[in-house]
Amino acid sequence: MGKIKEIRAEKIIDSTGNWTVQATILTDDGYRGTASVPSGESVGKYEAKKISAELSVSLIKEKIATELIGQELYPQSVLDERLIKIDGTVDKSSLVANSILVISEAVAQTAAPRFVEEV
Repeated sequence: MGKIKEIRAEKIIDSTGNWTVQATILTDDGYRGTASVPSGESVGKYEAKKISAELSVSLIKEKIATELIGQELYPQSVLDERLIKIDGTVDKSSLVANSILVISEAVAQTAAPRFVEEV
């Protein structure tokens, strides 16, 4: 399976009219996946933290992309564990929920066509 070649992130408006984050993953063998996450509010004390879409985009470009570019796309669990390790907090307050979730979903979207081709 291919390696992550590029990670793009941008601020978009979600279906409820709120600003949120969209990320696109491109691989060295030509696959691409794009995802966005809802801009819902965290409510419980154990919920992952949320920040502005602008700050989330910056975190993706400056911290997450530098750590994940060059990594194998699969298995998903390895990349998800890496995101958790990069964050380094129990409540995801360093990278925050919207940065972590959108990258995880974009990775899944990028990998999905490969599994369809294998069937």
